[in-house]
Amino acid sequence: MSVKVKRYMFNNLKNKTDVKFHYIVIDNHHLNDNFHNNVELCFNFVLTTYLKQLCQKRRMQNVKLYLDERNCSVHSLNSLQDYLRIELTLANDYADKVSDCTYCNSENEEIIQIADMLANLVYRACCNRNRKSDGNAHLLKELSPEQNMYFPYRYNDLPFFEKNIL
Repeated sequence: MSVKVKRYMFNNLKNKTDVKFHYIVIDNHHLNDNFHNNVELCFNFVLTTYLKQLCQKRRMQNVKLYLDERNCSVHSLNSLQDYLRIELTLANDYADKVSDCTYCNSENEEIIQIADMLANLVYRACCNRNRKSDGNAHLLKELSPEQNMYFPYRYNDLPFFEKNIL
């Protein structure tokens, strides 16, 4: 899909809905071995850290997560939901409840299809990180200039990534 078509689709979504685009980039080359060797631990930690920062800025009543089942790296979804409940509602008063963590088939869920488009945009922007004229990076910067996360941030060298949520 060309950048022009992506821009058209994302801008229509932004202008006609209340959607906001956020993303997390995990740098596998610089992960601590404890995270690199335990995908579930890394996923739970990074996602929870991100959500805590996001909820600090705007308290949530109800947190619901829909995850693409094709990228199923977490063996126990209950552990993620329980971890989020502990961190967002009990240890910190960032949300009233965490009601759902569900894996969805992208064929049946439009929101997952949109997330796939955003993931592809982030991937292409990261692959062309040394090209300042890359249209994917410019579009990503337009759509989502802040409230994103690069983990671990100290290794971030993406020219389009201006502000880390942490």
